[in-house]
Amino acid sequence: MSGDAAPAPDLTAKLLAAVLAAPTADAPKLEIGAHWRAQGEPRGELVELDLELRGRLSVHRRKALQQRRAALVKAHARRLWPWKLAAHRQRGGFLCAVTVETSKVAALAPALFAAEPVTELELTGADEESIAAVAKAPWLARVRSLAVRGAIGDEGFAALVKSKHLGELQALNVSSNELTAEALAELDKALPSLQRLVLTNNPIGDEGAVALTQWKHLGNLRTLYLTACELSLDGITALLGSGRLAALEKLTLAQNELGDKGAAALARHAPALPALRYLELCAISMRDAGATALAAAGWPHLRHLDVSENWCSRSKLRAAYGAALVG
Repeated sequence: MSGDAAPAPDLTAKLLAAVLAAPTADAPKLEIGAHWRAQGEPRGELVELDLELRGRLSVHRRKALQQRRAALVKAHARRLWPWKLAAHRQRGGFLCAVTVETSKVAALAPALFAAEPVTELELTGADEESIAAVAKAPWLARVRSLAVRGAIGDEGFAALVKSKHLGELQALNVSSNELTAEALAELDKALPSLQRLVLTNNPIGDEGAVALTQWKHLGNLRTLYLTACELSLDGITALLGSGRLAALEKLTLAQNELGDKGAAALARHAPALPALRYLELCAISMRDAGATALAAAGWPHLRHLDVSENWCSRSKLRAAYGAALVG
């Protein structure tokens, strides 16, 4: 009846909701772990063990906890995590990252995301149709890091990035998915929270680099993988000249035919990359002239510069960047 008080929510459900609402926080896990312990539920001990193992411990204590944890997992894993997952990773006694076949995710995801604070998802065997279905799923809003393995193509990418459930996505890996410049043209105002984008081994070409410059949220990126994307001087010149990469800390341009002119363009635009710490330029057909230009770029925060598989002297680069130089 309308005058009756609503029943008190189940305490376990309330505590679990707190865990799901703050997936990386330890306090809600400790609270539900203590609750489970009081009920005689072995998972309570598992939660406490996982959290203790993340702290400073003596060698003897750590070994003992690891052995106890292994015994608990062996005895209870099938009951606690009944889903058929290709791979998974745990944090604080809960699943935080999972790998699932795209064809099976629709059947298991609702129950999985209702019970576990999963924020990292890897989908395998994806195609245009299956990724379009995933894009419509409400549980996708819980994902902060998404990797898609397969061949979703331009249409599949468009359906994915236009999903209303990806407003909080921070990392997207769509390497080797047969994407072209047309896919990147669909970004527009999508993925407002994205900080990491992996486009490795997609033939986006220079037109794709230009399309990236039209993406409203390009300036949010801290990591950008463009390895083996069929880029040339024109593409990286457009990208670097956009003036929207000030936050970028990691950039990979390996296996693109950039040559000395591409290396010189990078050096010329060094002020556009003030936060750069990691730069990968393996196999870009660079010779001494390009290496000389890079040595003069003077990135102040560079900690990793990989120039392996290039036909150039390393002496000036080593003098400029010291231990940061690789290859």
